[in-house]
Amino acid sequence: MKKILVWDLPVRLTHWLLAVLVLGAFALANLASDESVVFALHAIAGLIALFVIALRSVWGVVGTRWARFRAWPLRPSALVRYLRGVFSDRASEAGVGHNPATSWFALAVFVGIAGLGVTGFLAARGNEAAEEVHELLAWSVIGLVALHVAGVLLHVARRRENLVATMITGRRAGAEVDGIPSARAGVASVFLVLAVAFGALLLSGLDVRQRRLALPLIGTPLALGESEREDASKRSTSGDAGAASASDETRADDHDDDDEDDD
Repeated sequence: MKKILVWDLPVRLTHWLLAVLVLGAFALANLASDESVVFALHAIAGLIALFVIALRSVWGVVGTRWARFRAWPLRPSALVRYLRGVFSDRASEAGVGHNPATSWFALAVFVGIAGLGVTGFLAARGNEAAEEVHELLAWSVIGLVALHVAGVLLHVARRRENLVATMITGRRAGAEVDGIPSARAGVASVFLVLAVAFGALLLSGLDVRQRRLALPLIGTPLALGESEREDASKRSTSGDAGAASASDETRADDHDDDDEDDD
């Protein structure tokens, strides 16, 4: 069967960018000391990954045929039928686009990365509970990636189709009517420029000495080291205590004023 163009360049670019950024952020977070400058880079990699997810989400609405979210077979029944086919001798129900397993995987990873962004932000602001959830989410996403790699290897072994090459060239065997007319290289170039520019903005806001990162546009400072997060937590706690103390003093003053009025 003739090979047709299925995956446009924006899809392939965001796929490989996310692979590098997610694995890179995980490696930096686990191999470097919390107090090192290298550890701070894991937050930048994670934020760029979140930005790439945003770009991919836009393309999932306005992109080419197989890039759109509506082309993802997310019905649970379709997933069950597909998995039965994978572990049997009969061909599984999958078209040239995302199969049900990769559709659910992509959705879970997108949600996981978004959750990592939110919990990472809260943890950097001194929220200890968010830090625990952040670590759990990170391991969950890596677990999903491992399952994805295992699924790709199984597909290659059973179906004799090189899915890695497919995600590089964008082509796979299929009916000509299912192919897309253009790789949309212009859109991919814009996405790459935006991702690089966003990364440069993040780096410009990084204070290496203080291990703090000022978010672009809003300028909110994030503590990127363990000691810095503890300081942020203490400041938050002392701020709450100060507010409570001020409130108590105000109530006491009001009570004294009432006593004077009674006299």
